[in-house]
Amino acid sequence: MKENRKVIIITGAAGFLGSAITVKLENSCRVIAVDNRIPSSLLRLKTPNVQWFHDDITHRKSVSGIFKKVLKKHGRIDFVLHLAFFWHFGTDYRLEYLKINDEGTRNIVDLCRKFHCKRLVFASTLSVLSQVAGNQKLNEKSKPESNLPYAQSKISSELMLVKTSTDLPFTILRIGAVFSEWCELPPLYILIKHWSRKSWMGRTIPGKGNTGFPYIHRDDVVDIVKKVIVRNDQLDTCEWFLACGSKTLVHTDLFPVIRKCLGHDDCHDSIHLPVWFVRLVLHFKCVAGKITGRMADERPWMMDHVDKPWIVDNSYTQEKLDWTCREGRDLLKCMPQMIDNFNKYQEAWIERMNRRNKRVYEYEG
Repeated sequence: MKENRKVIIITGAAGFLGSAITVKLENSCRVIAVDNRIPSSLLRLKTPNVQWFHDDITHRKSVSGIFKKVLKKHGRIDFVLHLAFFWHFGTDYRLEYLKINDEGTRNIVDLCRKFHCKRLVFASTLSVLSQVAGNQKLNEKSKPESNLPYAQSKISSELMLVKTSTDLPFTILRIGAVFSEWCELPPLYILIKHWSRKSWMGRTIPGKGNTGFPYIHRDDVVDIVKKVIVRNDQLDTCEWFLACGSKTLVHTDLFPVIRKCLGHDDCHDSIHLPVWFVRLVLHFKCVAGKITGRMADERPWMMDHVDKPWIVDNSYTQEKLDWTCREGRDLLKCMPQMIDNFNKYQEAWIERMNRRNKRVYEYEG
């Protein structure tokens, strides 16, 4: 039985998503984990059967050596799960996007082709899709379009895969906003921190409150990856899936739940501020942040997405993979536990959030 286990190389294996997937797959698959950071001691403890390589996907020669070792030891490479990437909150294009997201992905794609990987699973983002007007919904066939550098780099990688699809089957997971019971999601953290204020400022919402994005629990992302592996023989050569909840939660959905969980009695008394005013305030905060060296998490460009929710129809994903987000992992149902962790272990809660925000995540279970 063990000899028939799938051989999987995971890049970015020590990250927020990668660590959870590595832990869940280590018993059922032969996992080879690659990351440019040393895995935490707990992650090492949780993955006794995983072979770890400390390397950078931009180093083509050394990563090629990893592929060679895997092929020599196991005789094949069934899947490569490519999770390694760079992101930041700004709208400026950073060199890391070219180096890591573009060149690094090119290295992985070329090596998958060279060593005859059976399928490359690429972690993209739902933000490669622009919001649509009216009651229209985004689906698996929606064409990518975005002016954000991070999303643009993902679009570039997706197009790279399309061009090589004749000899490399692939699955692209356009992943929604991923959270855990400790939050660990920067945009959601911003909302919780803002709405935790006791003053009237803690009741403010920009625009009409119709800003939103489909969320997904980290464990549901793990499940969809497992489904892709198990159902590989039933998948087309090129597949796009939307890894997210089928319902978009907007600010007016989240505000009363978060305020109530935080112990405030005014959970239905939100104050809606004009978008232009909030944008002006954020501009001043950014100027002050540049002077003091303490940049706020919020950015003026975020106002471009106010009252323009991402509405999705991922019924194809659910049917093709026989997958759906588990009911108990819905964000609104997880919120009491998340806020309870915030109230009881605020220092640890914020530390976990900051580590992910600064791209130095460490697995803690």
